Amino acid sequence: MRRPRDEAAFEPLLPLRSTVLLTLVGLALAGAAALLAPLAGLAVLGVLGTFLVVNYPAALMPIYLAVIGLVWTFPNWPIAPLKPSAALLVAGVALAMFFRTRIPRLHWAHLVFLAFGIWSLIAGEAAGNSIFSRGYSISIIGWAFSLIALYQLTPGRAGMLNLAKSYSLSIAAGCALVIAFFLAGNSVALTPVGGDVNDFGVLVAAAFFLSLGLARERTLGRLQRLVFLAATLLCLVVAVGSLSRGTWLAIGVGLVLYFLLYRRERLKMLAAALVLGILALCIAPFFSEQISTALQQKEFIAGDNVDSRLTAWQLGLRLFAERPLSGYGIGSIQQYIAEAFTTPPGDFVVAFLHNSYVELLFGTGIVGTALFLVLAVATLIWTFKAGRALPIGSRGANTAAMLLPAVAATLVASFTVTELTYAPLWLAIALGINASSVLSEQQQLVHRHGTQEVVGANAANVRLST
Repeated sequence: MRRPRDEAAFEPLLPLRSTVLLTLVGLALAGAAALLAPLAGLAVLGVLGTFLVVNYPAALMPIYLAVIGLVWTFPNWPIAPLKPSAALLVAGVALAMFFRTRIPRLHWAHLVFLAFGIWSLIAGEAAGNSIFSRGYSISIIGWAFSLIALYQLTPGRAGMLNLAKSYSLSIAAGCALVIAFFLAGNSVALTPVGGDVNDFGVLVAAAFFLSLGLARERTLGRLQRLVFLAATLLCLVVAVGSLSRGTWLAIGVGLVLYFLLYRRERLKMLAAALVLGILALCIAPFFSEQISTALQQKEFIAGDNVDSRLTAWQLGLRLFAERPLSGYGIGSIQQYIAEAFTTPPGDFVVAFLHNSYVELLFGTGIVGTALFLVLAVATLIWTFKAGRALPIGSRGANTAAMLLPAVAATLVASFTVTELTYAPLWLAIALGINASSVLSEQQQLVHRHGTQEVVGANAANVRLST
């Protein structure tokens, strides 16, 4: 039976055997050329890399998400790796589509996303704050193109599983490094050494739910399920040990949502919570000194932190009321905070709003907020429907059930951090767009096989998921 068009994977341009041979020959030529002429060696490697990208574009997604997962966990990078990885993803997918003479798939949400990014650019220019906001707006537009590229690689349930796998494993790898740095004595809590704990915590919360869904995916092998169970535990340990209240809130909301929507899982969830609680009580005494120090530091800054954020939110909302239609440009709040508050040396004050939705109102006004709400509400609807559309036991059913908690966790955590130009918020939108394609695929299966045969058709197509 021919697969639906949306589920068609990219095929390599050459047979695998020829590809392997050419790769080995290319590496040998590059090594020889590098010894004699470094520039020639780089040229050969460039050609070889382009060839591999065109043949295996699906590999671009785990590379891209691995950068997102690890960028927070190293103290010093020679260059900022996220933008080059995004450029590689977009360019690689474009080349792969070109050589396959395929027209890129576009979802209407991508167009809304692009419109939001362009509007944020216009808003900053109109307010005279382009020097502050232009870079942020360009980042948002870049995220839009990244999501379009990801969509070419992740349609349907096979794409959903691959996206969830790459997302969860990349963040779990970051969590493993966070734990390693903590055990080495480089931090007093489970916080990333190369980025903000709250930003990373949003990714951890979403990855926790995706990993949990994959660990319960019946169509995966036992070894894969054990790997994702380990990823779930890594995310949970870092989420708890980070002492990030936003991360705790995000996971709590996601668990409550899942608990309310999926009644058949309540007993299992309560049993798992009991086991994890007992395990935490057994482990905690071994790290009592670090926990005590981290809690003291958290308590020391907690009061000023909350007061400063509330004050910044009030300022952002007051400025929004003065310019409600278009706002002042994303990221330009810093100058207004500096002008509004004169703090003595040593006093704590935030530099950003630390609230994506206040930043949204302040930066893009009513128009930009409306565009974003269209994306957010549609994402919630798609993930909710996808979780209920797939039959129990079918391919991707357990993972689809975790899409809504993962998205909800991200959206809730964004109340405590500014994520409009960072990965967590836009990856949540990517999950929503993928959920939309899952719904379309399921409708095709129902139409083709009839309701009674859908489960059998799903089981027959298990191998489509890599």
